[in-house]
This record gives sequence, structure tokens and C-alpha cells, in this order.
Amino acid sequence: LQETWRIFGAAGLVASKKTHLPRRVGAQDAETHGTSLAQISQAGRWNQSVLCQAYLTHLPRQFMRIVAGFSASPGDYFLARAANEPPYVLQKQLWPWIEEWEPRFEARARRQCWAEGGLDDDDLAADGFLKLC
Repeated sequence: LQETWRIFGAAGLVASKKTHLPRRVGAQDAETHGTSLAQISQAGRWNQSVLCQAYLTHLPRQFMRIVAGFSASPGDYFLARAANEPPYVLQKQLWPWIEEWEPRFEARARRQCWAEGGLDDDDLAADGFLKLC
């Protein structure tokens, strides 16, 4: 159990029930991907009331998709605005720092540190954001 606490601390994760967290995350992941409650219950050996109260997200996914303007079916997303790329001049005004940071992330992929033109730490979120821009 101490090793679990150490790993969670090193990763910056805060949870009061560390030994149950992987089970909860697994159940939520299955729920996100459309697995039925019966299948999740069977896999975790939970009765459905415990499963719903303690492990699932309680998010009304179908409702959220519909009010966001999408089809009720999972995975059926289309953003019309994503089909148009903004002019380069506008992109440069919105994100003037991208041209400086893209090479740093590319250098980080080659394990180069800040002094070598890369980054000292990995930052998957920022790298993903740059790829979206």
C-alpha cells in the first residue's frame, strides 16, 4: 500500500481510496466507451446500485451530446468550423508564440533540454494543444 501512495504522490494524484481508484477508472472508461451497465457490473462483480453510486461518472452522455448540437449516437461528431482553416495572419495574431514553441517540442522529442533548444520536462497537454493549432 505504501508503494501505491508513493506512486500516486509522484504522479500528483490525490485520492482517498487509492486501492479502489484503478477499479473506478476502469469502470468509468468502460462507461465512456458505451459498455452496458450489465457488462461493467459483471466485470467488476458489483451489483448495479453500488456500481452506479461509487464507480460511474453519473454524466448523462446522450443528453450532453444532444444539447451540444450533436447526434445522440456516440462518435458522431462534426464541427463545421473545423473544416475551415483560419488565415495564417489571423493564426499568428492569436498564437504568436507557436513558432517559437513548436521547435522546442520537436527537440524535446529528441530528448534535448532547454539549453539545447528543447524542453526540460515533457508536457503532453501543451504538445497536443500545439498540434491542434
